[in-house]
Amino acid sequence: MTPKPPHPPVVATLSSILSSPERCPALFESVDDWHELLSLAHRWCVSPVLWVRVRNSTAAAAIPKPVLDRLQHDYHQNFRRNHALREQLLALAKRLQANGVSPVVLKGGIHLLAPPSGNPGLRVMGDVDLLMPPEEALACEAHLRDWGWEVTPDGETREEDHHLSRRHLPGQELLVEIHTRPFYDATDRITAEFLRDSGSLPPACEGLRIPSLHHRMLHNALHAFSDFVMAHRAIQFMTYPDKVVPFVDLRQLLDYADLVRIGGDGIDWKRLAADAEAVGGLRRLHQWGFLANRLMDTRIPSVAARRCAVPSELRTPTGLPRHLMRLGLEAVGLWEPVDRWRQK
Repeated sequence: MTPKPPHPPVVATLSSILSSPERCPALFESVDDWHELLSLAHRWCVSPVLWVRVRNSTAAAAIPKPVLDRLQHDYHQNFRRNHALREQLLALAKRLQANGVSPVVLKGGIHLLAPPSGNPGLRVMGDVDLLMPPEEALACEAHLRDWGWEVTPDGETREEDHHLSRRHLPGQELLVEIHTRPFYDATDRITAEFLRDSGSLPPACEGLRIPSLHHRMLHNALHAFSDFVMAHRAIQFMTYPDKVVPFVDLRQLLDYADLVRIGGDGIDWKRLAADAEAVGGLRRLHQWGFLANRLMDTRIPSVAARRCAVPSELRTPTGLPRHLMRLGLEAVGLWEPVDRWRQK
């Protein structure tokens, strides 16, 4: 069951604390329920960042001690975990490099190697995605199999996937997913450019590479929401900002805002929009930029950030978005007969 969306003002307050630490004292006064805010931070895995934002604030005394204690615990626990994950990733990279394989690390895994904030303890990690050309990906998978890395539950390769298997080494926490394309709908051109434009890391990173800032932003925006149901709802509610806000994944949005600030005036927004359009993701880029401006105080131009109208093909004659109607009718077993009737 999908969790009940939080109230937009709570999301907005947490977003402001995360993105604008200089405003924390005033923002703290507006928090009615710190336990609700903590729950929301846990939901989107941003409690380590929240701790760093509040720990040095002069207004921290207004926060209940149990909340402060839990935030501090979350931060230190995540810092230790990320250190262990980094060491495990570098050990794997060293073996792969010795066998002629040098992957590109995607998305969150970059925070283990080159965190934008300089603090490797802020980002809560899932698996680490490794991109490489198909022949290298197959060789990498064979090496992992020979070295005892096992396929995780539901981590097997599927025919339509943009990646091979997801694996782990028993006794270690690191999960790696081997990618042949950076994301599901990436074209051959965009995949080739991801690989071509990737940058090297210091020698201590054992040959690992990371995508260009442009491709990191594109990847983030096209994976803006935490699941497909939330993505569809967010798209449909785009014209109603207070309705779309609860569907935002703040961890991903904070990553995007950090990249926007790093890139500054050097970001080619027209190119970003063109690449998003090439894979059918311009709408996602627009909504993500709009939400970054609204919640994270970025200054993304309209070519990559705008409030979108709901497409007519997503609406039923009743005015209810088609996907939402379908979800409700499927839940009671009525979608197929209703859909057949509509098509007569």
